[in-house]
Amino acid sequence: MSNVPALPVQMVRGEAALADAISQIADSSVIGMDTEFRREDTYYSQLCLMQIATRDRIFLIDNLAIPDLAPLFELLSNRQQLKIMHSARQDLELLLQFADQPLQPVFDTQIAAACLGKNLQLGYSTLVEQLMSVSISKSQTRTQWCARPLTQAQLDYAAEDVLYLIPMMEQLQAEISSSKRERWFMEDSLELCDRELYEQDDDTAWRRVKGTGSLDARQRIRVKALASWREKTAKQEDRPRQWIVRDSVLIELARRNPERMEDLAGINDLPKGKLRRYGSALLQASAQASGEPIQTDNGARPTGPEKALLKKLKGLLAQRANELKVQPELLAGRRDLQALVRGKTDTRATSGWRREVLGNELLAIAAGD
Repeated sequence: MSNVPALPVQMVRGEAALADAISQIADSSVIGMDTEFRREDTYYSQLCLMQIATRDRIFLIDNLAIPDLAPLFELLSNRQQLKIMHSARQDLELLLQFADQPLQPVFDTQIAAACLGKNLQLGYSTLVEQLMSVSISKSQTRTQWCARPLTQAQLDYAAEDVLYLIPMMEQLQAEISSSKRERWFMEDSLELCDRELYEQDDDTAWRRVKGTGSLDARQRIRVKALASWREKTAKQEDRPRQWIVRDSVLIELARRNPERMEDLAGINDLPKGKLRRYGSALLQASAQASGEPIQTDNGARPTGPEKALLKKLKGLLAQRANELKVQPELLAGRRDLQALVRGKTDTRATSGWRREVLGNELLAIAAGD
């Protein structure tokens, strides 16, 4: 059982209640934060609830009942106040709707846990169970947070999502210090402060499309154009990408290179309604890409020698991760290794603390030393 006591929960609705909450939160040098939002049927997330924990109290801020959150974000912009979050990137992206820059400084308990060897995508409830010996409810994971009134079960779930952040931070901070990995954590945490991290670039949207590895060079040019069109359309209509057209449709279009509407018939996952609505735009995007020159492309299938080199790099990565007792993906990702195979030296795996523990050796192997 955890020795973390339950904290009183204060519901915040209306500007007067927000002003009272802000006066209390301002006295805390460290706070735990989380958000509940809606994005199932939209491109842009809609903030529904914000949870803030101090050492003494939990505040559940119903932003749907507070038209102006500017006073709260003026407080949160204080760089002397540490914000503790778990898997902070999505929350920070959402909160950029209300702040000019990503909130900082941030202590991300997921990043901290990864530096100590835990899974990079470790969930909050799993980390709480491992560190606090508490099993927390997941019953409201897919709840409708924008529906009102909120139920008591929803409020309890929301409060529990921040209850353990401060004590977990203290435990993780101590373990990072004892393992002498403060630099690891500091550098990876600073990446969260880069606004470019949260920009949705239309031209790189193709990287999120599943199945591009099976395409040839000309087909990849087409899928990039199609993915860029889909990204722009999803933003304009504020709908999820897959609601516009599915990944499988983009891959099939890239392979077929359709020229007429009848060429689009029979494509799986492209119903008649979508065909009528988007067919002309899909043909136009594909046609524009067909005239672009083929260039050296990082998505191309590796050659025989490249496969052999990639195997060596993967072997070193696995060995080093085992020695450091961390997940291999913390040190280098698949794209890092592929970039090294194709002669690029400026990757995440070859910069910062990663260069010292692994990157220099990866570069030496890639150079044939």
